[in-house]
Amino acid sequence: MEEDSRDEYWRTRLAGGLVFNWRPPALVRRDSCVSLMHVCRLWRDVILDLPYIWSRTSNLGTPASCILRSKQYPLTVVVDEPLNGGMRDVLENHIHRSQSLYWPRRIPLAYEYVTAPAPMLRNVSIGIPFKQTFTASNLFSDCTPSLQRLALSGFHPLPHNTFHDLTCLLLHKCQVDPHQLLSWMAASPRLKDLMLNDNKYLPWSGVYPATEPLRNLQKLKICTESTVDWLLSHPALSEQTTIDLNVWPPEAIPLSTFHPASYTFTKILLRRHHVAAFGPFAGLRICFHDGTMYATWALHVRIPLHQITELWIDRSPSIEVCREILYDLTALESVTVSLEWRLAISSLCSSIPPSTAAIPTNVPCPNLRVLRILFSNDDYLSAIFKKSTRNPPAIANILAARAKMAHPLRLLVILCSDRLDIDVSTYPEILESTPISWEPYKASSVPEMEIPDVCRESAPYWWDRWN
Repeated sequence: MEEDSRDEYWRTRLAGGLVFNWRPPALVRRDSCVSLMHVCRLWRDVILDLPYIWSRTSNLGTPASCILRSKQYPLTVVVDEPLNGGMRDVLENHIHRSQSLYWPRRIPLAYEYVTAPAPMLRNVSIGIPFKQTFTASNLFSDCTPSLQRLALSGFHPLPHNTFHDLTCLLLHKCQVDPHQLLSWMAASPRLKDLMLNDNKYLPWSGVYPATEPLRNLQKLKICTESTVDWLLSHPALSEQTTIDLNVWPPEAIPLSTFHPASYTFTKILLRRHHVAAFGPFAGLRICFHDGTMYATWALHVRIPLHQITELWIDRSPSIEVCREILYDLTALESVTVSLEWRLAISSLCSSIPPSTAAIPTNVPCPNLRVLRILFSNDDYLSAIFKKSTRNPPAIANILAARAKMAHPLRLLVILCSDRLDIDVSTYPEILESTPISWEPYKASSVPEMEIPDVCRESAPYWWDRWN
């Protein structure tokens, strides 16, 4: 397998409390190679003549023999256990021809082995144990011209390297100087992925270095929002940047600057523990632990609600969140609701006037025309076709109220599983003057909101699917 093909096997992994474990899988097990070598002389010669098989070395095997058999093929060095003699020799004498280095956080970092120049290194993942302090000024004598993927964990402070041309940068439990991080970004116009998790941030000077638009930056994941407004407001972020925020209520409300992609958002997805907004090419997801007030704040501060035309409600954080934002969704045209969480429906009735009251002048979602209801249990049909005074109100109440407020719905769409034996002819075609459309779906393929590919595809294990 060629080097470029092997590079496709690289992946980012979050495990053990979000500790970066960034390593290539073993394409060929070394013990399997040894077994194959015993089949016959021909097989032995073939195995010994494939240097890339032996180029992945760790101190769980025999590094010296691997080095000999790998010839001059670029090495992948994996520190699995505390250093032994063979691995020390690899790090002392062969780091210059290594293309990948994985040093987990559970093993103390020996600085003398990460100071030599490493001109061929393309992938680096280094972690420092909790009680160890990084005392060296930089890594690899600041000579890593080929470096593309960098993951650092536990660095206090960060190394003073002038990293450039990075395509992926992951920082976990580090002490981050904003100026230093922004400088690395400015020197890496091809940066595609940036993840910041549980870091401590020094005060920011308020000055951005000269930076070309980061048009290649597709994935930005941040696991605390209160201290990184300087990054969310970075003028180099583009409409192609998708942001995933895992946040908790901040001590002070941060800036309300929208990032460029937010001006393209036309869709919102509400779920119990996150809110997501989408445009044609990018998205924004805000995850939160709990708190209605914070969920509402996140919607108003980070998403321009007045331009949203499509809303999906699925296990919404609370009925109050829905009610809070409905009056701001002035352009909303379509709502899709999972009826298995029926409380979300009642938010559309938040301003239904009594029969004796005057018609209100302020109507939630004045341009709403289509209501789509998704369910997989025919027990919920009664909530659609029967009026009810109980909470939550039936769909018939919603349709009647919208008509009374001079903003009737034009279509009610019922999405039902093909597993249900429903005789559509036994149900009315019109409910409260609103036409009804039945759309069955396969139980194995529940309808989902159409979202950009960058949000639909996962990058194991630090970027999950959003729908």
